[in-house]
Amino acid sequence: MRIALVIALSMSFLALPHRAADPAGFVVVIQTANGKLSFQAVEGFQIGGRDKVRAITQITDSVTDTQYRGARSVPLSLLGLLRKDEQGRLIRLSGEPRQRALVLPDGLKSKGAMKVAGVLSETPLTLVKSRRAKQTAQLPMAEFFALISTTNPSYDAMDFVLSEANFFRLEEQLAAIEGVVPAFRNTQDVNALREYLLTKLRDGLNAFEEGGAYSDLLRIVRYAETAQRAFADDKRIQIQAASVSERKVNTERAVARLTSLTNNQDWDTFLDQYLSFEPYQWSFPEVMEQRRKAIQESVRLHVQRGNELAAQKRYREGVAEYDVAAQRDPDNGLIAENRERILHDYAASQAEAQREASKPLPEGSMDLRLFRRYIDFASQYTKNKKYEEALAELQKAEELKRDAPEILLGKAEVCSERGELWKALPLLDEFDRVATTKDLKARGDTLRNKVLFDRTNKKSAFKQKFPELLAAGSFGEAETLAQEALQTDQNDDEFNYYSGIAFALVNRTGLARSSLKRYLDLSVSLRGDLRRRSLANRVMTLLEKPPAAQGKGARNWFSGRQLPEGSFYCSESGAFQPQVAVVEGFHMAAEYVWTPEGRLRSIKLAFHDLKGTRSYEEMVARNGISKTPGHPSFYFFYHPNYPQVLKAVPSVLEPPASDKPFRVRLARQEKSSLRLVDEGNSVLVLLPSSPIVNPDVLALVDAPAATGIAGNSYFNPFVWDGVHYFQFTYDKLGRLDTAHEIGADNVVRFQWEGERLTAIRAGQASATRPSYVRTQHYSGKQLASETVEFRGKTYKIEYKYAGDRPREASFDDNGAHDGRQWRVRFE
Repeated sequence: MRIALVIALSMSFLALPHRAADPAGFVVVIQTANGKLSFQAVEGFQIGGRDKVRAITQITDSVTDTQYRGARSVPLSLLGLLRKDEQGRLIRLSGEPRQRALVLPDGLKSKGAMKVAGVLSETPLTLVKSRRAKQTAQLPMAEFFALISTTNPSYDAMDFVLSEANFFRLEEQLAAIEGVVPAFRNTQDVNALREYLLTKLRDGLNAFEEGGAYSDLLRIVRYAETAQRAFADDKRIQIQAASVSERKVNTERAVARLTSLTNNQDWDTFLDQYLSFEPYQWSFPEVMEQRRKAIQESVRLHVQRGNELAAQKRYREGVAEYDVAAQRDPDNGLIAENRERILHDYAASQAEAQREASKPLPEGSMDLRLFRRYIDFASQYTKNKKYEEALAELQKAEELKRDAPEILLGKAEVCSERGELWKALPLLDEFDRVATTKDLKARGDTLRNKVLFDRTNKKSAFKQKFPELLAAGSFGEAETLAQEALQTDQNDDEFNYYSGIAFALVNRTGLARSSLKRYLDLSVSLRGDLRRRSLANRVMTLLEKPPAAQGKGARNWFSGRQLPEGSFYCSESGAFQPQVAVVEGFHMAAEYVWTPEGRLRSIKLAFHDLKGTRSYEEMVARNGISKTPGHPSFYFFYHPNYPQVLKAVPSVLEPPASDKPFRVRLARQEKSSLRLVDEGNSVLVLLPSSPIVNPDVLALVDAPAATGIAGNSYFNPFVWDGVHYFQFTYDKLGRLDTAHEIGADNVVRFQWEGERLTAIRAGQASATRPSYVRTQHYSGKQLASETVEFRGKTYKIEYKYAGDRPREASFDDNGAHDGRQWRVRFE
């Protein structure tokens, strides 16, 4: 997860209600000579004996009289955040207006230009620790680091520390982290810093594991070391920090080990051990160059050994050495040609031995007549594309003479005609070793040439078609092409790569693993693309991840996933779990219609009078993403073979049941993103458990495509002002993490404890704090209430139960939807 997102998540964590109506005060950040920082809450602060300063928007090293006199006087309590920069100047980083400004003491008497650093070095700073007791203390300017105006010291101190933009160097933020914890250790706000560090360490390590820069890992190591000191008693931080440090140590050891193998010219061992280092290679170009040299030297050595073994007439071992060389340099035509020469010599030596050992069927015997008939019938069946019948005839012939070369030739012909070219060539290699007549050898050469020509033609066409199909989102066609391609050549690295990706995309997990593993074995070569190998490894890791655990409770109506008891929101779709019967709003009602299997068929809206109609129209205009003529109800369509919602349709009239076959495809839509669509090009839901396409794989190889819907921008389960589409992302445990509303500047973030939703926060993508926060409160296995904060106003959704089942809920909206009263009754 990128750093910007980490910051945003940290800011959203801080968006809980916090500010009390205490008198304004300050948090002073003090710096010692060795660079350490300490935080101190004070009631007042003075610069040059005054509570006000002058703010100049142009930040310079000197200020003229005119500039100073023209600057307005600003109370320190309204200044926001004041920092000393590396040139010794005081800079406002925030405040009203929110822009940087140069800060000078108020009431200066000067003529001409003033050197800022000189003026400030002579300016006294006063800490007012207690106004009532008139307790003050002087602070040398050299020790001043920052001043934060506050009504909640612990909250604003954490807010200062968590924003990387407040610091000019990493060392400053690390010192602030260490300094803020002792000052506010006993406050709840310190948990925000704890979670920030855990997230930064976890995501930084994950980023490196997925190919991130080693320099970024070293930066995360600095955070880990600071976190260990600041939270020495926190087990989670200690474990996570230890993991970061361990990765650094192991990476350095791996580099040293590979360098040693290079120095010892142990090339094959180097290539074997490089495989585990591969995810971290991108920051070590010198080691990547060592890999290339290792492959080149390995090729040279295996060719040399192959030639030596062939000269000793140890042809089989010689071919094996050339096999390794050809795999590591697959585009080298000379290696391929020499391998075939050795293979030819091997076949000739074996054929001579076969001639001496073979006992032909007696001329004129019934066995010979039948043998020839079976061989002839097999040939005729093959020409007529009756391949099973041809193989049956060859089986009969084999029972009469098992070592007959005609049987191998017949099987190779069947494989050739079937398109199984990868099977035909090994059969022809075996045939060459037992064929004893010129006529048979000529027939074998003719078939081999045909197979090689067909394979070359097909491979060229397949390699052009694969990228086209994947780019177009035609994954079903790509899967079919993969099956055909592997029949042509199962030892082609590109075929295995594209086939593995295609199989993974359509949830053919077993086939995907097999092809990708074969690709990774084959592509340790001069031709092997390291970026492509990295992607294949990441897809393999994804496929090996165990599926999300299913609970023992009821299936969620939206995702089809079984949820644990006590889960009120689905962690895959964000959908509410209990079945709603009726929602009553302002002069309107929404009836939820369910099937006996627990699927939501429709939400039918009814308006009692014109007031209800107008109120709903105003809400849709304010919050909806599109307006449907009339007063729509909402209808839900499911996958025909899986209990998962595919789409929701707002319509004035209930649409008729469709008798068309189920057809979907992936299409590029906004900003080149892929979306699952139907034949009418309507966007469909695509969740991780979808049987159609694997969105996690798709996000790796192309673009994020996981898609969900909600009835409003905030996932309030009881309000439907339209059909809102979201692009989903998930955390490492497979739980819904963020939902980016498609076509709107709105990001919804989800917080979970296990499978229980504990908070939803929504707001603009660029905002550091959300505009909407909904917090869930539980009592045992029951969801007792939800607190909603929206633009400074708060309300609660209160739940009532009949035994263990929710009976009703109610809330008075605070403006997030329509600002009116809502009542909910459950099934």
